[in-house]
Amino acid sequence: MEQITIPVNRGEQTLTFKVTPVKALTMIFQPPIVSGDKPAPVYLIITGGGWHEGSAESMLGFSAQSCLYARSKGWAVASITYRFNVDGADMDQIVSDCMDACRYLARFSKELGVDATRILTSGHSAGGHLALMLALAPHDLFKKESPYEEDFRVIATAPLSPPTVLYENGVPVTLKFSMKELFPKMSEEDFKRTSPVTYVNAESVPCLSVAGDMDNLVYPVSSAILMDRYHECGAPGELVYSHKGGHCFECMVPGDKSEPDFAAVQTILERFIDRFTQ
Repeated sequence: MEQITIPVNRGEQTLTFKVTPVKALTMIFQPPIVSGDKPAPVYLIITGGGWHEGSAESMLGFSAQSCLYARSKGWAVASITYRFNVDGADMDQIVSDCMDACRYLARFSKELGVDATRILTSGHSAGGHLALMLALAPHDLFKKESPYEEDFRVIATAPLSPPTVLYENGVPVTLKFSMKELFPKMSEEDFKRTSPVTYVNAESVPCLSVAGDMDNLVYPVSSAILMDRYHECGAPGELVYSHKGGHCFECMVPGDKSEPDFAAVQTILERFIDRFTQ
């Protein structure tokens, strides 16, 4: 039977951090290019794909610019996978899987040379939602089938085009699709429990959200609701709109240009990483 990987070095490697009944979950770990005397903070990125597809490899490609920058500043990078709804997973299990990736980093922090109390999360679309959940939700609520007792700490989060409100009653329409189509067994209360906005409070970690103002999949109001909640609580949050930008910040107006475009969004992420680089 497949088991989790016990790291034997601090080099670039693919690690199995959790074995579930349906699949083994892996992360691609990349060490800092420039390492210091202290354990490295972790830039943890999460693939999108509507909670039904995606890969650690694709997310590394998507975030290649900011990942390379983070590594050059002394950060380790971890790109993670999780169970999808097509694997039979509910949202609680998906969130738990992502938290277990962080718990794995905590368990093997010495072997990997990382500081699991200094994690900055990012992700695109569904990955942005999960990045926010890691940053905002109480960890003890999401330990389904967890093999770990270790804990971790997220110091900041930078979601891209994130779904922030999964429930439907009492809020504007935030998604092109209904979550009930993807998770038919989940209730409205379940969706509230797995919505990042539920957990925003005055102590929430700094958040930079980027959204295309012409995104026709995850509507920009999703990020606006999150940031309104941040500001109501007095927590440090910032929302950047990609004007004329779509879901991946591509220009939605033929012959024109989105601003900031995809490359510029990655540069914005680099400046955000700088804030937490010691």
